[in-house]
Amino acid sequence: MSARKFADVMKEPWMPRPVVLGPRMRRWVRSELEAAILNAPRQANPGSEPAQLRRAKIDRMKARGVPA
Repeated sequence: MSARKFADVMKEPWMPRPVVLGPRMRRWVRSELEAAILNAPRQANPGSEPAQLRRAKIDRMKARGVPA
């Protein structure tokens, strides 16, 4: 996971709070992270793409003249 994605995930309510060791040093308890990941919300349909991406793909296909 990228640092940017981890920063976004840290803001989720299901993520455990970090242990603050200094002004720029945060660490997490491994067992708490593992439990949070196991209990994290799942996508409704795994592998499905968001509607806006699906719509854009269809629009691109139409623009190129590709039959659906």
